[in-house]
Amino acid sequence: MPPDMTQVAAAAARSAVGFLTLALEGIEEGAVRAGLPRDAARAFVVQTALATALLLEKHEGSPADLKDQVASPGGTTIAGLAALEDRGVRAAGIRAVEQAAGRTRTR
Repeated sequence: MPPDMTQVAAAAARSAVGFLTLALEGIEEGAVRAGLPRDAARAFVVQTALATALLLEKHEGSPADLKDQVASPGGTTIAGLAALEDRGVRAAGIRAVEQAAGRTRTR
């Protein structure tokens, strides 16, 4: 039986806050470990998340397109993205949404 798209969308939306805040927690902790004071790292994370949301809202392409636009070859972003890919972050996000959506079908 195909999944109910409304249930899948609702599960993804409800869970996404937790998924995104986990990622932001990691970015904050990384900034602290790199030398920023905790309060500055937290403000940086919040402002960056807001700016990213605004960029995505106005961007006509996919999040992947925007990611590619901000990642210069040999730059800091591409180096960080490589570290995330090495650790399977994208795949983990996919699996997390699949798990959340699967829970709605078993209830």
